Amino acid sequence: MDRKELVRHCKDFEQGYVGIGQLIYDWGIENKSLKHTWKAVLALEKEGQSSPLFYEASAFNYLLSHGLTDAKVLRRIQKEQELFMLPKEKQVLTHLVEHRAFWCFFTVKKAHEDDLFTIKDLLSGETHQLYSPRLPSLREDPRIRGKHFLTLVYSNGECLHTAGVLRFNALSASDLLFYCSLFDCGLPLGSVIKAHYLQFFKLDIISFVNQKKQGGQTLKQLWQPFTLEEFDITALGGRWETVEIGTQIKYNLLEPDQSMMSLPNGELLFSDFLMMEGIIVRDRKTGAMGVSTGTEAAYALHVALLMRSYPDLCLPSKPSVSITLPLAILLMDMDLKVPWSHFKKIFFTPTASSKELLYGKDPK
Repeated sequence: MDRKELVRHCKDFEQGYVGIGQLIYDWGIENKSLKHTWKAVLALEKEGQSSPLFYEASAFNYLLSHGLTDAKVLRRIQKEQELFMLPKEKQVLTHLVEHRAFWCFFTVKKAHEDDLFTIKDLLSGETHQLYSPRLPSLREDPRIRGKHFLTLVYSNGECLHTAGVLRFNALSASDLLFYCSLFDCGLPLGSVIKAHYLQFFKLDIISFVNQKKQGGQTLKQLWQPFTLEEFDITALGGRWETVEIGTQIKYNLLEPDQSMMSLPNGELLFSDFLMMEGIIVRDRKTGAMGVSTGTEAAYALHVALLMRSYPDLCLPSKPSVSITLPLAILLMDMDLKVPWSHFKKIFFTPTASSKELLYGKDPK
């Protein structure tokens, strides 16, 4: 199929799809199991920062996520509405029953003429052809440049179409997989979204947040748990600041010493201290501990510091969690169980030096 035929096929298919979308909407707003969440999404308009049209579109997207991905629902609509459907709508619905829609987290590899794109699914690694008249205007917005897209897509047999809201963010594939695991570990993206649509799309809060860098390194939240029966921070060298809450204590390095120069990235402590910041937390009652840093360079240093003083301690070169800053910011205010939940309160309790930096020497 040449380009002109493909574009004509895409436009015809989208025209037929419009009627199907309306039928799914009509089915969805009468579905008792979907009505509560649908109304809750609409209610976000009261305190939201986006236009009312966005929340209406998102609520419709919720219904589409259940209807377009479920062959049983599509067959039911087909059976009940076939007599009232146009020939093109019947053709499209028959195709969608056999080729259900799915959620796709993708990046644009190449833009072609006539609203055609080559995209890569960042979770499956598969490459697809996509037809989307809405995508060009989004890609022209400088605030969205370099972002990845997350949307419901359906196939016309030759290429994909987008259905509903075309969301975007700066997350990586590993970020999104980690985020999904916090809702239902092991479930695929589409199943997580269908089951947790309202909470999952708190992602909208960070749509425009970009990746940040410090000293050439991408800022992240890296986390690695471990356990030590006994621990003395002075064994690590340097001068550390502490915060204590109940049985928990947090340490962050205030002044390095010369012995740290020989450790991985140790020289950066004296040339780019901000890039090397991190914290060590400990529950003195259980011995549970963790190290968290904002860059990979800082993680390597903190791990080396710990293992130098506690040679029986074996910490991995790659931490168990490594998420980029936009996701870390979002998770601060979400009621989700995260790997560092046990230390969450002390994690975000500012140190004396942080308070001084924020409020001056004599904060009130």
